[in-house]
Amino acid sequence: MEEKNILICGGSNLIAETLIEILLNESNHNLIIISSKAKSFRKNDRMKASYIDLTDMKSLKSFCYNEKLDLIVNTASINDLELCENNHKLAWDINVVAVENLASVARVLDIQLITLSSDYVFDGRKGPYSEDAKPDPLNYFGKTKHAAENVCITGVNRGTIVRTSKVYGFSSFMKKDFTAHIFESVFEKKKVDVSDSYFSTPTLADDVALAIFRIIEKERYGIYNAAGSDYLNNYETVKQVLRVFQQDEKYINLIPKKDFKLSLKIPEKAGLINLKAETDLSIKFSNFEDGLASYRYKVNNFSKAAFLEL
Repeated sequence: MEEKNILICGGSNLIAETLIEILLNESNHNLIIISSKAKSFRKNDRMKASYIDLTDMKSLKSFCYNEKLDLIVNTASINDLELCENNHKLAWDINVVAVENLASVARVLDIQLITLSSDYVFDGRKGPYSEDAKPDPLNYFGKTKHAAENVCITGVNRGTIVRTSKVYGFSSFMKKDFTAHIFESVFEKKKVDVSDSYFSTPTLADDVALAIFRIIEKERYGIYNAAGSDYLNNYETVKQVLRVFQQDEKYINLIPKKDFKLSLKIPEKAGLINLKAETDLSIKFSNFEDGLASYRYKVNNFSKAAFLEL
């Protein structure tokens, strides 16, 4: 494939970290990383990292035009549901305004913009969802993601939306996924409250990164669901996490749906159907057990490597 200058925004998150490794190992592209942890990236002749405020249109445009970009991948996002609900401005700025600014750059340069979205753009009544299902978000996080999708669809000549669901995986930057909150409770010997409702398709970050890589390779546009192959409720999800990481299931506190209280609305039956991505991008998404095993392997190897460097 012809060499490209690819901008990756949010370079220290779970998906971007693996995507960067794939692109460095499997392509000849040059990577320009925007990250708040820019100083933590290792040196590489084909990669440089900087920090730019994605909501600062003037600075972002100047930076992007100087880099002569061929493609933008945006993984930057605020995914904390409560933070989004409690700070609408911050959530809108990062999840929507940043995408608007990147879309403006992509439109001027006539290049592809790939941005991440979520199954929380749906109301959770009839999940799992295909790419052509009609969004109807329940909470502010979902609303910001829906708005960002509309920006990418209508504001860019070559836009691609990659929807995900309950992403988990290893992070050398110590970014927390949903499993981290489970482990924190267990390590503190606290119960993990769960319900046998609230379905999702837990998704390995590595699989999403591979899907994005294939989208870049094949020059695909439109909406793609990048999601795990298992459709699990909250109880089944937590149980598998504890089992694969060899933690005691006694910490699970199963609460009937009618008594399970949440501080905000979330889709009861979320999750995504990944058939289009598997077929068109030639990907086999991991089931949850295999994905967790891969995650655990990375954690163990990272721990050993860190020990050897002491």
